[in-house]
Amino acid sequence: MSNKTNLMMCLTMVAVFSIGTFGLGKADFTFGDEEWPLAGTWFGTNSHGHTILLTIMPSGPDSDQFAASLDITHDPSFGGMFPGTIAATNMRGTYVRTGLNTYAFTVMSYGLAEPAEGEAARQVVYVQVVSGQFILTDENTFASDLYTAALYAPEQDPFGDEPPAYGCYPVSGTYTRMPVVPVCELPPPEPVEE
Repeated sequence: MSNKTNLMMCLTMVAVFSIGTFGLGKADFTFGDEEWPLAGTWFGTNSHGHTILLTIMPSGPDSDQFAASLDITHDPSFGGMFPGTIAATNMRGTYVRTGLNTYAFTVMSYGLAEPAEGEAARQVVYVQVVSGQFILTDENTFASDLYTAALYAPEQDPFGDEPPAYGCYPVSGTYTRMPVVPVCELPPPEPVEE
């Protein structure tokens, strides 16, 4: 069996497990009537064990749209499904307010291989698009059991009607707002001997 077949089987098992475990579906809960700010930097680990560092900034004053920059620690080759993949770009995207403390989002990145012979730019191996919904459960926490990552071939339009060539898989997670912390206290300097 090829690596792609193995990964697709694995992703299918993860999807079945996740649907049963996380009950993937639209969150139908609210947390009071206080609105909490979305802008800031968030961190946490998703359901696949990948560490996330996410910065969200308003697109303008009083905007319901936000720009996002996301760093994620993961194997860009997806366990060898994309041999020769050496890196993935950081994810960039958009978040849109859908209600009180609820948001829909889409972020994307490119999987990259070494440049082809005689070329300077790295080759795009796949396009990853992550989309879903989440809710701020308090001022410093957001959570989602409703988002998916889709893997498209480089020649596909990831925002068109064609399904992702390499499939998709479910993801969930809870993330915490990064606080500002005091400066670490340094020990006093050692006395200088004369």
